[in-house]
Amino acid sequence: VTMGRTDGRFINPTDYDSKQNILYAAHGPDRFGRITDIGRSNKTKVFPADTFGGDQISSVTCSPTVPGRVYFGLGKGSVVRVDSADTDWPVFTVIKTGEGYVSCVTVDAENEDHLLVTYSNYGVISIWETMDGGALWKPVEGNLPDMPIRWAIFLPDNNRGALLATELGVWGTDELASVNTQWVPVNQGMANVRTCLLYTSPSPR
Repeated sequence: VTMGRTDGRFINPTDYDSKQNILYAAHGPDRFGRITDIGRSNKTKVFPADTFGGDQISSVTCSPTVPGRVYFGLGKGSVVRVDSADTDWPVFTVIKTGEGYVSCVTVDAENEDHLLVTYSNYGVISIWETMDGGALWKPVEGNLPDMPIRWAIFLPDNNRGALLATELGVWGTDELASVNTQWVPVNQGMANVRTCLLYTSPSPR
């Protein structure tokens, strides 16, 4: 399944909606790609996205609770929410502007309006939180060193805490407290090496 060998980025950002069997992917500037009915017809479509302002997708996150909603982080710092992305009439809303390369958009599975956005640059505020779907953002970088942040997840049993994949291993906090957030290394024997992604298995029901 491909959209073309020269489309998107070298390691192209994607996310898979397992409920609808749809893969969303970065494409060229002002575009996103979608592959539906994966494993059968593999129908590919590319959508124009003038809302991207000439920018290219750097991060893709499917909503865990809202069908057809996808969050696209962009390489120059903005985050765009796309509703009805599973139709031929997607609706684009810029929910964050900023500077830097958006490396991850994380959505709280218990609260769709609760999101984290990370940036993988030096010299910028590297992690932001919103509790209202993007109307108001606050920095939660706290005491983190100036380093790229590449991924974020909420703690499985505490959505007021989070874990980060960073240039210097894994860091965590039990309480996101705006500028007063206190992060600590939680590598547990792993070296302080670049970490690109974190994942937790679903809790047994």
